[in-house]
Amino acid sequence: MKRAIVEYDYIRAVAVLLVVLGHCTYYKIVTLNGGIDYGINSEQSMVGKILSLITLTLYAFHMPLFIALSGSLWAVIIQDKGTPTFKSLIKNKANRLLLPFLFVTLFWSMPLKYLSGYWHGSFQEIACQIFLGQILMFGSYNSHLWFLQALFFIFILAYFVEKFNLRDYKILFFTILLLISLIAKYIESSHHICFLNIQTAFVYFVWFYVGFFFEKKRILINSYIKEYIGWRILLIIWIVYPVMVFCNTKLPHNLCYFSYYPLAIIGISLTYIVCYKSLLITPVRYMKYIKQISANSYGLYLYSDPINYVIIYFISVYSLSDLFVFNSFTIFIYIIRFLMSIAGAWVIINIIRRCKGFK
Repeated sequence: MKRAIVEYDYIRAVAVLLVVLGHCTYYKIVTLNGGIDYGINSEQSMVGKILSLITLTLYAFHMPLFIALSGSLWAVIIQDKGTPTFKSLIKNKANRLLLPFLFVTLFWSMPLKYLSGYWHGSFQEIACQIFLGQILMFGSYNSHLWFLQALFFIFILAYFVEKFNLRDYKILFFTILLLISLIAKYIESSHHICFLNIQTAFVYFVWFYVGFFFEKKRILINSYIKEYIGWRILLIIWIVYPVMVFCNTKLPHNLCYFSYYPLAIIGISLTYIVCYKSLLITPVRYMKYIKQISANSYGLYLYSDPINYVIIYFISVYSLSDLFVFNSFTIFIYIIRFLMSIAGAWVIINIIRRCKGFK
């Protein structure tokens, strides 16, 4: 049985809610393999601009946070059970990551995107766009499920690191991972060379081992947080952090390759510290809700985002886009998208759970 660590339950619950929030502000996605653009400008109001800054801030760290969490849990497995065999790892991660990827793509994400007008053209053209953009993720693609492909390859890389003891010299190890990440990030963003998110795995692999080594020092770090870090300083940093992220967008593009890493580290650190300090003051009776969200976080991630396409489609169909000049309407739609994404995903989670129960 996997060892439960309550800090990771808390951070997983918060992280998945941040991901869902991050998906609630886009209204335009254009790729060579489909997309949506109904001419909706959600930044006509002050609230719209603030929400865009919040999303920009979340995107600065929320996926490195998820990858780091996976690395921390991998460290727990290594500590408790040792490195699994290559065959068992591939089988486990294929069942855990690749099969859900195919299932959700074919039977949930793709139908909802199609209904929203994501693809245009003949049947052959649409089929080609789906295969390239949603399955192979080749070149110009858009799918919230990229994380599953990338994480599968990250675990393969991690296996070889553990098998051949490649992390013994930490400074050299992290220097190499950082260089690999920078090169892969440059190739991905500058030349749009993408295939099955293999290159994305190299971009994020460094965060996986940030989480791995964090787990080694977690208890010591928790003691330091409890004794030395107060809420006042956290509040100040959380106010300054979005400003730092915004200023980062004004830097030359080449500098952003480098500034991405310290910004992500700050965001990850702040999120963990806030979660840990919140955990210390959370009444026991409320922890069951945190654990419930954590236990269902994978399903929330899988099923929530495609619902946004349907909501955006109806906003366009009923000609509501002009109402984004009003702060009240902008925040209303933001809340509706968040709640409907969560509720819709929760319904699918329970339907699938009941179907499994009938076996």
